[in-house]
Amino acid sequence: TNEAQSINKIGNTVTLTAVGATGGGSFTVDDADADPANELQNLNQVLTRGNSAGGITISNLPTPSAAQDATTKAYVDAADAALSARISTTYSFKAAFDYQNLSGAVVNNQPMPFTDDFDDFNIIGTNTFTATESGIYMFFVEGFYNTATAGGSLSLLYNSIKYPITIVLPFGATQPRFSGTFTFKLTAGQTVSLVGDNIPLLAQFNGKFFGYKL
Repeated sequence: TNEAQSINKIGNTVTLTAVGATGGGSFTVDDADADPANELQNLNQVLTRGNSAGGITISNLPTPSAAQDATTKAYVDAADAALSARISTTYSFKAAFDYQNLSGAVVNNQPMPFTDDFDDFNIIGTNTFTATESGIYMFFVEGFYNTATAGGSLSLLYNSIKYPITIVLPFGATQPRFSGTFTFKLTAGQTVSLVGDNIPLLAQFNGKFFGYKL
């Protein structure tokens, strides 16, 4: 039986050639009822044998709990709707800005450049805030103004209107400061920005721009 034997298959019959009158014979590879069509199984039949494929399990489809659970489109759609509802209810942002007039002349209509501190919903651009949902928004601006020359103003620009931000020199301080609070009703796609005017040479605005949707 340890001799090399040739194996041949014709149709469903496999034949082993005898060597020295030893071994040999044949067998078929059909199933018991010789009907290959009934080997197809539906998902329920498969799951009776197990629900794991390399750790990816077909279980808890309506309410997945484990990291490797599969799920349904309905579950994903519901989760997406819940997130959209949460975004439409409230979200917040915070950005820093730092601008110094190095142009060599007095500058007007100068947008403040934003660097976001946190902006999970991508509503802060290079120098604008863009509403992704319609609703009531609160905006806050605060910071310092450095200048050796009189002049300069900072405004919040919304709907083509500039809303001035107060710049004051607190008692006992040597550096002017500014702050402002605004409430606007925005529709999706509207923008808000900070704009400086009459900014003297070398004057500098440095501060924070933050807010949230009610």
